[in-house]
Amino acid sequence: MRRRPICRAIPLPLAAGALLVSACGGSSGGLSIADRANAVQTTAASNVLCTALTPFYWEIGDASGILASGQGGAGGSAVDPSVPIGVASASKLVFGAYALQRNTIEEIVAASDLAYLNFTSGYHSLSDVACDLTLTVSACFTASGDDAYAASDAGKFYYNGAHLQAYATLVAGLGPDYRSTVSTTPQLADDIQAAIGDVGLTYTTPGLAGGGKVAPSGYARFLRSVLSGTLAIGGHLGEHPVCAWTHHADCDALYSPVNESSPAAATNDVSDLKWHYSLAHWVEDDGTFSSPGAFGFYPWIDAAKKYYGLLARYDANTSASPPPYYASVLCGRALRAAWFSGTPTP
Repeated sequence: MRRRPICRAIPLPLAAGALLVSACGGSSGGLSIADRANAVQTTAASNVLCTALTPFYWEIGDASGILASGQGGAGGSAVDPSVPIGVASASKLVFGAYALQRNTIEEIVAASDLAYLNFTSGYHSLSDVACDLTLTVSACFTASGDDAYAASDAGKFYYNGAHLQAYATLVAGLGPDYRSTVSTTPQLADDIQAAIGDVGLTYTTPGLAGGGKVAPSGYARFLRSVLSGTLAIGGHLGEHPVCAWTHHADCDALYSPVNESSPAAATNDVSDLKWHYSLAHWVEDDGTFSSPGAFGFYPWIDAAKKYYGLLARYDANTSASPPPYYASVLCGRALRAAWFSGTPTP
């Protein structure tokens, strides 16, 4: 019987710190893993889109494990990949995976539940502030009128956690579940992980769209399960997409944080990118699947579903320009370009 090689991380010293490259990396697509990793770390240490960030940890891997990791940013120590952090909207992809473990995509479509997952359901009134004060999934959904339904907006993309909260309460039966900061059962994290596997996930609020807290290493384990096909969503990334860009005649989306700083924005004051939204995750303009979080946590899977990556940091200055989630996207895209080209992104 052929033995699987034992993988271990090999530290390569760089001016900016240690770069870890898998001993099993070898080459990929004609480029060595070491060359790719060095290109990424050089980008992290020199590209202004990355040096402007608060300290971050980056990781790139495939279904079998981590291929390379390192750190970047300025002003302190990078995030420890073993320590849980609030991942905000990166929670959405996790819930999308849960939904597709609970029901097949065919069942979701047949039940007319797809709109909850691609954010066109007409539910878009959830207030994070109101939800944060509640203990259960259903209480979050109804707090301060968060369960208001806008029939005239159904069928149009509107980025808001109410879509997933409605699905969790009205469809999935998670309404009685409690957030992880209280000991009362049933626990939301237990029910989600019963479907997707134990990744060390907890919920600091009962909000499915943004309450998750998990170590970068745990989230990476989740992404590897998506890539490997262990989780059904891996076979449905990018399916049933809707246009999710604003202030353009070719899309009727009502609000997108990729474009606007708030639903009240009169113009695209964040970016003019044209991304789509799929099953609780973004489809970027280059085909990448992602789920960036408000505090700068940026996980992604490439369009070919061969690699995953993440840029992990926690920046509470959500009023910054660009906002932390989009700043991480800009750096993360530069790191990804370096990985695929084997050349640092200037």
